[in-house]
Amino acid sequence: MNKTVDVSRADSEREGNPRENRRRRVGLAAGAALLSTLAFTTVALAATGNLAQKSGTDGCISVDGTAGDCADGTALTGASGVTVSPDGKNAYVASKIDNSVSVFDVDSSGNLTQKSGTDGCISEDGTDGACADGKALGGAQAVTVSPDGKNVYVASGIAVAVLDRDTSTGALTQKSGTDGCISEDGTSGAPNFSPGACVNGVALNGPSSVAVSPDGKNVYAAAPFSDAVDIFDRDTANGKLTQKAGTDGCISKTSTGGACVFGTAVDGATTITVSPDGENAYAASYFSDAVDVFDRDATTGKLTQKSGTDACVSQSGSAGACADGTALDGAQGVAISPDGKSAYVTSHFSDSVTIFDRNASTGVLTQKSGTDGCISQTGSGGDCVDGVALNSAGSVTVSPDDKNVYVASPAPSDAIAVIDRDTSNGKLTQKAGTEGCISETGTGGLCLNGVALNGANSVAVAPDGKTAYGAASDSNAVSVFTREGGKLEGKATADKTQKQKGKQIAVKVQVKGDEALNAEATGTISIKKKSYSLHTVRKSVAAGKKATLNLKPKKDKNNKKIAKGLKKSKGKAKLTVKLSDPAGNSKKTNLSVTLKR
Repeated sequence: MNKTVDVSRADSEREGNPRENRRRRVGLAAGAALLSTLAFTTVALAATGNLAQKSGTDGCISVDGTAGDCADGTALTGASGVTVSPDGKNAYVASKIDNSVSVFDVDSSGNLTQKSGTDGCISEDGTDGACADGKALGGAQAVTVSPDGKNVYVASGIAVAVLDRDTSTGALTQKSGTDGCISEDGTSGAPNFSPGACVNGVALNGPSSVAVSPDGKNVYAAAPFSDAVDIFDRDTANGKLTQKAGTDGCISKTSTGGACVFGTAVDGATTITVSPDGENAYAASYFSDAVDVFDRDATTGKLTQKSGTDACVSQSGSAGACADGTALDGAQGVAISPDGKSAYVTSHFSDSVTIFDRNASTGVLTQKSGTDGCISQTGSGGDCVDGVALNSAGSVTVSPDDKNVYVASPAPSDAIAVIDRDTSNGKLTQKAGTEGCISETGTGGLCLNGVALNGANSVAVAPDGKTAYGAASDSNAVSVFTREGGKLEGKATADKTQKQKGKQIAVKVQVKGDEALNAEATGTISIKKKSYSLHTVRKSVAAGKKATLNLKPKKDKNNKKIAKGLKKSKGKAKLTVKLSDPAGNSKKTNLSVTLKR
């Protein structure tokens, strides 16, 4: 998950350093994750991974409707992080100014509808009765859903908030008492600072990212103001969190007075993620200009930073502590590809996305050599490939099919960059022309025009790969995009033996669409050595409905010949059924049917 963090801490080590002072004046960004479902749309897309914002008010929901361009929403001011439940039925948005989490239903087309009344959001103060009351949600930055769909976790202020999720409806309820949050000092944090509201935690100052392990047994947070990564055990029965005892509970730059294990290049740890195999965790550290590598104990969930230069890759090598990297200045977002072969890191000041090979056995990262190692706004003096709409690059995510990488970049880009991924080697290539990005202004004709993308902080792709969502803090909005190349939801079947009655020969094919589909069937009938063509049949199938396609011989005389031939022997129909959706996804099914009288 990625989000936006406002960093303005006073650090004596950085006094008088222009580069670090510049960083304190610039907002940290680091994305959000994940998404929903999709079906029919009027937008035609041409190639895998292309994004097209949904038309009209289906394209966004904002706190004020954005002058009619978006649907009206609640508690979206400062929208910073977005994710989608594993079942694709709900989306959740964390908003740092409204101190809230907003709750959306996702329909079969991937469209969002905010739940009505107080079911539509939980906020620190109830937002004047518009939301349910919550706690420890001040400055909510990032949100994620557990793999079992039973819990939602929010990184905010000085805490990690813990919410139960109704797996039938997607509604959220914060856990009662101190089970509802773990905070730096046991208070609920800004703006109320209610004492004793949360369990006391360690090294939780300003958590900006939260991730759940694939097995659901652990939760990890990145806390940039503590320069730390935090480790929690998760009760898989009820989702309750307990920070690990002693130094097993955190890894920090300074060891936090002996409370944590010393870490390397974790200064400003901003985003954390866990590899799909659960063997490693990775953190992007903003002030260290680094990506950090940890081994994860599959039994206990404990993290141990790798030794030597395997522990991290940084812009400068961190005085020999890390491997040398390129275009990592202000590292703030990190994502691992679903196939586990690659890692991608976005960097605020390098205006870039960097590309790493991941050793599947050890988890060690190696940046690709030469210009294959990064794409940046300016090419970084020839070190990287030139890119577009990557200024202040923040959140990064990889599509479920491994074919694309998406980067959300706030001002001055206010955009989502669209990048192709070579599934054989993890190499990235930004799409050509305006297909390479969608921005608030179109970026002088370089990008497609979008709506409600000011301050784009987070991007996530739905589990079925058909929809993408963005959170934009300056537009106070969540935006919705159709993505070409997702998994088509439908199937074609036919009874293996079909008895023909009456004069008209017809082979029946059944089509079911879990989404709206177009079906096209063609085929032939063979009797002994003679073959007869069948009429092509086309039909639209509504989402969740079934349809029958009747394939008949093209000529009346052939119909009579087939009918006559079936009296003496069986026939064989060979059919090809093509299913497609308006997003450009398609699949073919070959069917064989025995015909008899």
